[in-house]
Amino acid sequence: MKKLIAAATLLLFALPGMAFAQILSVKGPKANFRKGPSVKNEILYTADKNYPVKVLKRQKGWIRVEDFQGDKGWVLEKLLSKEKALVVKKEKANIREKSSTKSKIIFTAAQGAAFRVIKISGKWALVQHSDGDRGWIHLSLTWGL
Repeated sequence: MKKLIAAATLLLFALPGMAFAQILSVKGPKANFRKGPSVKNEILYTADKNYPVKVLKRQKGWIRVEDFQGDKGWVLEKLLSKEKALVVKKEKANIREKSSTKSKIIFTAAQGAAFRVIKISGKWALVQHSDGDRGWIHLSLTWGL
């Protein structure tokens, strides 16, 4: 037992340089993700509101990020938010009335659809799309937070 406690302490306190990856989301209606940290660099892709990305590096107001598909790019830091968000990682996902697979399907979301997280309950998230549609999605179908 003492060895287990010592190992846990080492993981929590002895490795201060280690940090968990931060997930941010697109704040405005859209954000351009570029090849380098400048508006002069080529746009690699554009993402809609609430699209989550993992922070890899920060540089003078720019953030290098990675998305759920492993695509990387640079985005202006001011275009991102700490708002919790999810993206559908499967080909499609059912959005339900309640947090149960037996619950009525309200609509279906395609891969890449982004949602703001309203609430988490167990393995389910109550989410809202930027168009106002909302419902419950199973977390196994998503990436982000």
